[in-house]
Order: sequence, then C-alpha cells, then structure tokens
Amino acid sequence: MGFPVVTVTKDGSIVTPEQQRFLANGSTDAVSKWDVPITFTTPTNGVQNAGIWTASQPSIALDVGAAPWVKVNAAQTGFYLVNYPSDLWTALKAPVAALALDTVDRVSLLHSIFVLARAGLVLTTDALQFSQAYANEPEYLVWKELSENLAVYLRLFKHESWFPSFQAYIQQLYAAVMSQLTWDARPTDQDLTSNFRRDVIAMLAAANDPAVVAEASARFHAAVAAPASLSADLRSIVYSIHVRKTSEPDAAFAHLLNVYETSDFIEEKLHVLGALGRFPSVQLKTRALEWAVAGGVRSQDIHSVFGS
Repeated sequence: MGFPVVTVTKDGSIVTPEQQRFLANGSTDAVSKWDVPITFTTPTNGVQNAGIWTASQPSIALDVGAAPWVKVNAAQTGFYLVNYPSDLWTALKAPVAALALDTVDRVSLLHSIFVLARAGLVLTTDALQFSQAYANEPEYLVWKELSENLAVYLRLFKHESWFPSFQAYIQQLYAAVMSQLTWDARPTDQDLTSNFRRDVIAMLAAANDPAVVAEASARFHAAVAAPASLSADLRSIVYSIHVRKTSEPDAAFAHLLNVYETSDFIEEKLHVLGALGRFPSVQLKTRALEWAVAGGVRSQDIHSVFGS
C-alpha cells in the first residue's frame, strides 16, 4: 500500500532516480518498491517516456543532455511524488515563472514541494523560496494550491516573533494577482473568478494586508447604510475580515444579528453565521454561541456558528 517518492540526483547530463515509500511523518521504508512509469520533460527535448522502472531495478539513468532543468513525471501521469536537490528545485523556478510548464506540472511541483516540506524531506525555506516563482501565475487552480499550503504555515507560525515578516512575504506574493482581479466583478470574469477573488482577498487579509483590511471595513460600513451596495459574492469575506479587525466589535455584532433576523435569503443568513464566531473577543464568541443554541438559529444551520 501507499506510493513512492522518487528522489532524483543529477551528475552532468545523467539524472538518476531512487525510490522509497512516502510517509508523511518523514520516516523511511526502504523495503517497499513499485513499478514506476517514468516520464520526464526538458526544454530541449520535450516530454520523453523512459518506460517502466521495475521494482527489481535499484535505479535507472535518464540522459537529459545539457538541459538547464528537468521535470520528472511529466503531466503527473504517474502516481508518485518527485523530490529534487535544492539546485534542481531552484532551476525549476524559471520554467514555472515563464509558464513554460503546463498548468498540471506547475500545480504538481507546488503540491510536491510543500508535501515534502511537511514530511521533513525538503526545507520549508526551500518550499517558500520556490513559491516566489508563482507571483505572476494566471491560473486559479495553481493559486488555490498555493493558498492551501501557505495557510498551513499562517496557522502554524502565528505566534512566532518573525510572523510579521512571513505575512509581508505573502502580501508581496499576492500583490500582482490582487491588482489584476480587483475587488469588483467584471464582464470578462470567468465562472470561477469570484472564487479566485475571494481566495486571494482571504489570503491577503490573513497576512494583515492594510489595503485589503481597510477596503473590507469600508465595504462593511457602506453596507450598513446601503445593504445592496455589498455584492453577494463578497459578503462572506467582507464580514469575516471586518469582524476580526474592527475597533467597534459590539456594533458589528449587532449589525450582523440584525442582518440575520431581517434577511429573507438563506445564503445571506449563512454568511452571517460564518462570521459570528470570528470576533477575537471571547465574550462575543460566547454571545454568539448562546444566541444560537437558545433558538436563534435553525438546528440544521447551527454548525455554521460552531464552525466559525
């Protein structure tokens, strides 16, 4: 059971892979072996198929010539992770940034390096440095993968003294894509653009980006006076950001309760429930829970308050 992590090394023009069972806790299992379909791509020769690397073979040799980089498991056709030494990970930043690799390969590299970092097989600093290559990435799927991985470290590192520096890095990394998406929907938006926009705003808010926090609060206050001014696509994220950052939490809490009690739309009510537990104040969290269990919320929706 399980699947392998294929670790490659490069000596001149020869890339040599070795395999071992991948274990998320970083422990090793040198016994388990698989028949692994080996494909790789380089800028000089494109995708090449090296055939099946059988479990009985200790290793194989792949000739990549003078190629400046190589991506093993082209198009992620095999069910295995690939690890590279630091210099080869660094070399792969160029084709990622230039979009010379297709979306599947860019996502798989990002997924692999962060999974390997959490397993202790790659330095976390190497994974974060590799993520710099995605600053001008156009695809939502790739940003979603990046956000899910960086969110792990936002939770993990939030009490560290250097956490503000990590937040500043995320602000810088997401600046260009936020500028492209903007806050407001456009006629050229695609089906998933609203999700894309919310995810990017959420990451910048988690990184305490001052412009994003200020804009969310401005839109919240505008909606107090004119509820229709707040787009339904942005309602949940604006509520979530504002309640965590506001200097007037009691007023925000009262407004959200009023929205819940006066709205005729279930979706809007759920947006409120998803925000009520996000106030930093323990007192307001307690009020939200007491209100919910006292009958203020339908039984099938009460999990939204507890989950927030």
